[in-house]
Amino acid sequence: MRAVIFTILVICFFASKTPQLLASRFYGLAGIPGLGLYAKKEKVSTGQNQESKRIRKTTKATRAQQALIEKKRKQLNNTEWEIELTLLSNKKIKQVDVITFKNNQFVSAKFSQLGFSATNYTLSLEKEDKIVWETMQTSEKYGIAFWRGELDLGLSKMQGILSQHVDDKTTNDYSFSSISKKTIRPSKQ
Repeated sequence: MRAVIFTILVICFFASKTPQLLASRFYGLAGIPGLGLYAKKEKVSTGQNQESKRIRKTTKATRAQQALIEKKRKQLNNTEWEIELTLLSNKKIKQVDVITFKNNQFVSAKFSQLGFSATNYTLSLEKEDKIVWETMQTSEKYGIAFWRGELDLGLSKMQGILSQHVDDKTTNDYSFSSISKKTIRPSKQ
C-alpha cells in the first residue's frame, strides 16, 4: 500500500512540474510500448530544434566573421605603416616608428633594434566596423611589449596602444596613430 501511495505522490509531483514528463513516465511505466519514448522524444525534439536553429544561426554569423577576418588578414599582410608613438606620461615626447605586417607576422623597426623579434599577431572583429590586431613581443634586455591596434574596415587608418613593461617597476605606455601606409613586396617562404 505504501508503494502505491508513494507512486501516486511521485506521479502528482511530476504532473505539477511537466505534463509531458508525467505522460512519458506514466505511459512508460504502464508498459505501452513506444508511447513513453514518443512523449520524451517529442519534448526533447522541440527543444533540440530551437537549439539547433540558434546554433546554426550563430555558426553562420561566426563563419561570416571568420571569413571577413581572413580577408582582412590577407589585406593587412605585406603592409608597412609609419606610426607616431606618443608617450602617455609626457605627451610632448613623440617618436616615429615603422611597423610591418609580413608573412603573417608583426615587427616594429624601433623595437627590433632593442631586441624584440617578429611575432605572430591575432585579428578580431570589434563592433562590426573595426578590425583589432594584438601581439606581444619579448626582449631579454627591454622586457615585454604589448601591442593593440585598431583599423577601420578599409584598412586605411590605424590607432592603438603600446605598453612596454621593462621590469616590475618600469612601464612605458604609448598611444600611436598611423601617418602613412604602403604595400610591400611579399617575401618567398
